[in-house]
Amino acid sequence: MNDFIKGYNDIFKENGYVQISNEDLHISNRIMFLLQKYNDESTKKEYIAKSLSFHEKYEKLKKCTNQTDIYKELLKLFSFKIECENQDKKITENQIRLKRYYIKDIIQQNNPESDIQIIYNDILFDYKTVQISRILSLDGFTNKLKNQNLFSNIYYRGQQNINWSVKPSIFRGNWINHEKEFVEEMLINNPYDFENAKTTLEILTKMQHYNAPTRLLDLTKNPYIALYFACEKIKNTENKSYGEIIFFKTPEDQNEKYFDSDAVSIVSNLSMMKSDFNTGDETLSIDGFNNQEDADIQYLLHQIKYEKPHFLDIINPKDLHKCFIVHVKLDNKRIINQQGLFLLVGMGKHKNEPANINANIYKTNSKKLIFVIPNNRKSEILSDLNSMNINKKFIYPEIDDVADYLKNEKFSN
Repeated sequence: MNDFIKGYNDIFKENGYVQISNEDLHISNRIMFLLQKYNDESTKKEYIAKSLSFHEKYEKLKKCTNQTDIYKELLKLFSFKIECENQDKKITENQIRLKRYYIKDIIQQNNPESDIQIIYNDILFDYKTVQISRILSLDGFTNKLKNQNLFSNIYYRGQQNINWSVKPSIFRGNWINHEKEFVEEMLINNPYDFENAKTTLEILTKMQHYNAPTRLLDLTKNPYIALYFACEKIKNTENKSYGEIIFFKTPEDQNEKYFDSDAVSIVSNLSMMKSDFNTGDETLSIDGFNNQEDADIQYLLHQIKYEKPHFLDIINPKDLHKCFIVHVKLDNKRIINQQGLFLLVGMGKHKNEPANINANIYKTNSKKLIFVIPNNRKSEILSDLNSMNINKKFIYPEIDDVADYLKNEKFSN
């Protein structure tokens, strides 16, 4: 599979949907833009002249040693364009729709269990498992929430780009392999910021506040806060993607958890375990599981007892692999205004894999429900939210963010 297509296939596999915008498929324009950036960073020897033909540029690029992220992206674009041109029925640069359907067919071949369809011209989704609904206005959002009974016993997450994965930041990139060290370095370098944090959950909550990677996923009780996040501008980008809102609910076989829950202590303290954390034999009785000498469960018990000295040796191994919706202390203005809570994500088969987040995502007719907001509607919706006093200075009440709001939004004209 071409690396360009593989990127979309990976997103589809994880989310069940992926946006492939028209801008994404204007390959020549993207190559021209990235070549300029590549040349700006390259030596004279590796400079790729505009006068070269398309294929000459590609051949020279492949021989270059300056293998930056821009270089890798250029290789993907060049190879995809050549692949389109080499089809029996050549796909030309301006045949955007044909490119999208070509990608769709390849993703379908690699996901035969799915029924991939296209909605709103540029979103590929699995009709069997996902239901997508478009939001065009604040009133339309409210009406859909009412009509689908999404105001009660539901929690919300807004994301600015529907191609982003729905998982905590620690599981993105390579950070999960350094989770324990990350927490320890935060404590070492910022001890006064954590002096009131008595539990690992409180440490993770503080880290999340400062955008450090954790196994917490931000949720809100207020759908309009989630809508703000879905429409919020991404700094230093020309993002033209759909925003999205994902709905969360506690599974029927679970209870919602509070900050002092034993299950929450168990899962949050996974962050203090080494990357090769070994649970041992999970088929043993609970007593046998907790008394294994050749596994790492004793380290986990020790860490939990550091914050809960009277904790009993009764860890249920199933809890290690769950996600819990957790109500935390509302101890700062930001989390109060955002009406925030978290999805605390346990481990998958191994510590460096997340537990099944999908189990906590709300479904209608057995399908994951996603609201999407087109880029060209975001500004109007943000303006309407501002009339409800949901804006940057409310969402981020710290003084530097309020100043930024006043400069760039309220008094920008």
